[in-house]
Amino acid sequence: MGFGSIRRGWIRKCVSSAWFSILINGSPKGFFKSSRGLRQGDPLSPFLFVIIVETLSKLIQKGSRKGLYEGFIIGREKVEVSILQFADDTFLFCAPDSVKILNLKATLTCYELTTGQRSNFQKSRLFNEGSYAVDRMIKKGIPLVKWEKVCIPIKNGGLGIRRIKGFNHAVLSKWLSRFGEEQSSLWVKVIGSKYGFLSGEWESDDIFAKKGLTVWRDILSMRQEFRQGIRVKVSSGDCIRFWLDVWCAKEPLGDLFPDLLLVASSKEDLVCECFDRVDDRVIWRPSFRRNVFDRELNSISQLLKLIEGCYIKRSGSDRRIWIWNSSDSFTSKSFYFRCLPMNEDSQPRFVSVFNLWEGWRIVCNEVVRRHRVIQQWVPPPHGYFKLNFDEACFGNPGPSGIGGLYRDDLGEVVWAFSGPSGRGDSSEEEVRAAYNGILNLSKDQLDKVIVEGDSSDVVRWLSGVVSPP
Repeated sequence: MGFGSIRRGWIRKCVSSAWFSILINGSPKGFFKSSRGLRQGDPLSPFLFVIIVETLSKLIQKGSRKGLYEGFIIGREKVEVSILQFADDTFLFCAPDSVKILNLKATLTCYELTTGQRSNFQKSRLFNEGSYAVDRMIKKGIPLVKWEKVCIPIKNGGLGIRRIKGFNHAVLSKWLSRFGEEQSSLWVKVIGSKYGFLSGEWESDDIFAKKGLTVWRDILSMRQEFRQGIRVKVSSGDCIRFWLDVWCAKEPLGDLFPDLLLVASSKEDLVCECFDRVDDRVIWRPSFRRNVFDRELNSISQLLKLIEGCYIKRSGSDRRIWIWNSSDSFTSKSFYFRCLPMNEDSQPRFVSVFNLWEGWRIVCNEVVRRHRVIQQWVPPPHGYFKLNFDEACFGNPGPSGIGGLYRDDLGEVVWAFSGPSGRGDSSEEEVRAAYNGILNLSKDQLDKVIVEGDSSDVVRWLSGVVSPP
């Protein structure tokens, strides 16, 4: 992958110089050297994993090009998706053909033999192509202070808490910005192939998207607000729409001259299609479906006067800028604060913070009253140990498990146990957990151990009221 010998040597030393030790009764006993692997928590681990997994991506793509298997075909441009990876999760796409599926499995076997990694088929799942919907859950509350007041910026007397709706709009608009900036990315090619591009390929066509993915329809719903903050810098004019984009005025030319837009040859005409270059001069010649009438001559004169001052370069790429940020780049933060209602930002208004926190205190007290409070663990006296135990039942009765641990007066874990205990109810398993924990103590330890749990049945057993299980 192009790494130099020095860097490869560094990585080899990190992998081959790791030593390990085993904790026995809370203390490390001996050290041994591993043949491979990194120290626990080594920050190099995720980077090495990404490098190794890149091999799988290359194998899948090469096999797809050779026709061993066929990925998922999307749109009119027939964009093929064979593999998608995120961290340690991998999605593989293959046509429903037994031979191609066997070829895909053979590729995975080759990857395992080469890298030493193993595919966990028990945690893997097989899906047919289908549609999935995400249910939206909205939780309603009863605020003591108007939410509009709480969301006012701090400089204007509010608490600066962001509105969920406004912030969601800002995040959706971020995808519109990325669509125009990441044209070589796979996801942009997939969306463009499925729905088509508008002129300039900065935006996708929304005609076909109306019946497409719900997520992308939600993103396109922010297009009008997003365009308000977009301006374009003209270089060659081959990506900018003459009538519909904001490029030589504060509004699109189609909005300034609606009478001319009605007779234009195409609303999607690009800037480069509306002029001729003679030597170093640019002669503007927007095209119309018919000859203009006398009543339209005034609009033609104003249009030509407006665009004659625009400089068109012979080469270079057109680009979009975000006017609501000093860096000309889109940010969700700038979109969010720009879209706040003006009447809430213009005049400072103060919020009764006491009412807000008083309401929070009432809610917390109600939660404590209705629910059991979990207390913090308290260490035993000096020289003593504490045994904590608990159980878990899937049903009452049902399959159960027990566990416990011993800690000294410093809070260090000395010994622990856990495991399945068969089938029983919660009361029986609480007693069984305590009984197994005490059974593992020696006679000397019995005099210096404190048993702590949340079961009244165990207390009765230790007090001699009931017999042990």
